[in-house]
Amino acid sequence: MEGAIEMMRANGLLKTGETLLATGGGAHKFSETIRSRLGLCVVKGDELHCLLWGINFLVQHTRDECYYFANPQRPSMLETAPFDMTQGSAFPYLLVNIGSGVSILKVDSNDSFQRVSGTMMGGGTFWGLCRLLTKCKTFEEAVELASSGDTTKLNMLVRDIYGGAYEAFGLSADTVASAFGLLGVSEEARNSVTEADIARGLLDMIAQNIAQLAYLCARKYHLTRLLFVGNFLRKNPLSMGSISFSIDYWSRGVARALFLRHEGYFGSTGAFFIADDDPVVVPRGALSEDHRTDAQDGRVGRSTNAMPTSE
Repeated sequence: MEGAIEMMRANGLLKTGETLLATGGGAHKFSETIRSRLGLCVVKGDELHCLLWGINFLVQHTRDECYYFANPQRPSMLETAPFDMTQGSAFPYLLVNIGSGVSILKVDSNDSFQRVSGTMMGGGTFWGLCRLLTKCKTFEEAVELASSGDTTKLNMLVRDIYGGAYEAFGLSADTVASAFGLLGVSEEARNSVTEADIARGLLDMIAQNIAQLAYLCARKYHLTRLLFVGNFLRKNPLSMGSISFSIDYWSRGVARALFLRHEGYFGSTGAFFIADDDPVVVPRGALSEDHRTDAQDGRVGRSTNAMPTSE
């Protein structure tokens, strides 16, 4: 952030007294620094609301914003197809936001959503374990390393337990029974596994667990459109393919994992809909029980309708 502030100051990107719309944890953590160093008025928006405003605006005004893997059972092919959400109603849908952790939201309209689940196992889990178990110095390096990994060298498969398929439950021989389980019972596997195998194993383990939790939420609320977003997915086709495969597998082709082309920009897009006179804008009907508590404590601003029409 220090580098970004200095870059804005040195290049005169913003003039003293101008308003900077900001969202996310950094909007609160660095607001005083931005005010004092750049002389800006920082208007902060709630992270989840800005995220939703940005996503809802783009999916309702851009025909090819959403896309999916055309052949989820062969995700390595990376063939995608557009999914047009501008036709008819875009709602309801399930939003799975994968950052350091994971939040799962049921979105019913432009100004109504609730957080229905989540998990502590997200992108931060993958990156933390990669730092511990490999020599990778950046997240991008870890994802690139994973692309050459082979999970059959460390995962315990159904055939490792039963000698073949478990037909009574419809489990094929190559179904993963235990992530990293082979390393616990095979010295040969421990001696031959590489850092690339470990990185790929971690990536798939995290992605597939997130996908299964998302599928269970979608099933509970009778949803078939699941939108996956978050920095964990930026330049990470391996995880997108793994998620697509898992959603297709568990739903037997009924549900579809959708991804968005402008990944990483939804919060900043949604911040444009913050009312200038309201430090934290919350649309009517959008407050979950957790957010209502915040509002009662004075941590959330007054309600307003922030999503614009197509005009």
